Amino acid sequence: MRLPGSLPKRISFEVIERVVADIVLINMSIVTAFIARFIVFFYLNKRAIISVGPYASILDESVRDYQGSAWLVTLICLVAFALSGFYSYGRAYRGRYKVLVVFQAVSGAYLLFGFLTFFVPFLTHFPRSVLIASWFLTLAAVEAARLWAYLWKLTMRSETREVAARSKSIHHILAIGGAGYIGSILVRRLLERGYQVTVLDALIYGDDSIKDLYGTPRFEFIKGDLRDIECVVNAMQGIDAVVHLGALVGDPACAIDERLTLEINLAATRMIAEVAKGLGVERFIFASTCSVYGASDELLDEKSRRSSGCRRARASIWWSTCWRRARRPASRSSLWADNSGARLSTSPTPPRPLPAVSKRR
Repeated sequence: MRLPGSLPKRISFEVIERVVADIVLINMSIVTAFIARFIVFFYLNKRAIISVGPYASILDESVRDYQGSAWLVTLICLVAFALSGFYSYGRAYRGRYKVLVVFQAVSGAYLLFGFLTFFVPFLTHFPRSVLIASWFLTLAAVEAARLWAYLWKLTMRSETREVAARSKSIHHILAIGGAGYIGSILVRRLLERGYQVTVLDALIYGDDSIKDLYGTPRFEFIKGDLRDIECVVNAMQGIDAVVHLGALVGDPACAIDERLTLEINLAATRMIAEVAKGLGVERFIFASTCSVYGASDELLDEKSRRSSGCRRARASIWWSTCWRRARRPASRSSLWADNSGARLSTSPTPPRPLPAVSKRR
């Protein structure tokens, strides 16, 4: 077990890179401070001093001071950085107060160096202006380097995810409610494009719309209730994408049993989304209903104002509001889209499904 501020047991190539980078940053800061001191001296005395002798003296003094003490500043800074967890990724260094940890390490190192040069006679001391400028420049350089590394890591991670998402192709699609009017048309389009399609449907209105697809290559049918979690889990094995079209449609049908409407259109949809997320499904598409906009003579689009007039519309709007307001973010493996194009959020607990029997044809 390693303490938060202890040194790493094994010196990896990455640690060596970070140490070398810090050495370069520290020495560049010191050199820049000496150059700034020389420029300020030249600017303030360019009219009073005619000969180059004083400038040469300042330059020689700066070189001697750098050669005599830069190594000690570098060594103290590296030890302070290591004890602060810069190279072992200590808990404090990895936490939210990383900026303060860097400030503490750099400031402590320069304070210790100033103390040693003041009380140890044989050590060459820096001019106070150079010491203060070196501290500020080192602090800015180390903070900027860590920030740049963090931003670069985020950029590379984001690009890697995008490349991985693009490179992974979708082969197997589950169409829930695929025996309906829209679903049966979608299934045929998907088969024509070479996808393997599995349909999960309870066949409430019969199977006339997909009867001719039985025995078709790359087509599989599962008869089952979308409220049955066991049936949904079995149907979703090996699936790359889910198209959820199953719902009770039409206000008259939804008005017969409002509880059943909420179970199918709201609770079951939430459960299906959770199952897809848990199984790592790459794409989840939820087809909402035009009923969310209500009856209108105007041409409507995704930005039009929604209305909760019918029961199915209320269920769709209710479900959309639930996952939009959920606090926990969705995993990157599952995507949710309705007609607003938003992402899926996590719901606390999946609903309890009603028991049903699923069988394969």
